[in-house]
Amino acid sequence: MTALYSLVKQHTIKPHWSKRLKVMTQERIDWKAIGQELGRVQRDCNNKWDSILASKMKKGPYTAEEDALIRQRVMEWGDKGPGLWASLQEEMGRGANSINQRWTMSLRKK
Repeated sequence: MTALYSLVKQHTIKPHWSKRLKVMTQERIDWKAIGQELGRVQRDCNNKWDSILASKMKKGPYTAEEDALIRQRVMEWGDKGPGLWASLQEEMGRGANSINQRWTMSLRKK
């Protein structure tokens, strides 16, 4: 048993993303193996990387221009449009989940 597995095994619920787990996730790209080792599914690990850990992703508050771009694309594609969030991710340099959450929690209500 690896030390990481022992660390994860101690928790009965999914463990929090500790600094150690974040570093290990950054160093490895086999999302399935990472997920199995951390007690999470492959998609969780990949999303964590894309949305939070990848250094190329913008973090911090959204600008008015970014909000306007999200509104414009949703009006063109609809909020269920295939590839909408991924295309915005490429264009804005933010995580697709982050953009989707921005739309769902803030902009859709306006």
